[in-house]
Amino acid sequence: MPTMMAGMRRLALLGVFVVGCGAAGTDGGGGGSPTTHSIDEGSGLRRVTSGSRLYIGPFTVPAGATVTYSIADMPTGAGSDTMDFVVAAHSMASNPTSVQLQGYGVENNVSSVSTTTAALPAGSYDVFCTCANLVDECFFTDTISALY
Repeated sequence: MPTMMAGMRRLALLGVFVVGCGAAGTDGGGGGSPTTHSIDEGSGLRRVTSGSRLYIGPFTVPAGATVTYSIADMPTGAGSDTMDFVVAAHSMASNPTSVQLQGYGVENNVSSVSTTTAALPAGSYDVFCTCANLVDECFFTDTISALY
């Protein structure tokens, strides 16, 4: 009987060890399920003058991450605001004319929108907003997150 109890204890310890090893990769560092990481949430009302660009970032993501941004228009003038949005490499901030051509999750001529990019290469990014209103400033709130 004592030998049988010792064998059962070994089996129980082996079971704990196996379960523990199986759980090791679920904390985001070893191949577990992707986790949502908040980049910008609830930072208040954003204001962009007509024809100007606003950069939200920079933020860094690993290879394969997707970025989701949600924009809620808060117009103050006549009707909804018209804006262009794109997730682009932070280095593009110094060359704003090519941002729309080399970005991810491009949304043009929108007021409120929610978009998720394709998988991104590792790097530093911004969400770029251009206010396309003819006269009025653009006002909006945003929520930005990354999944990796």
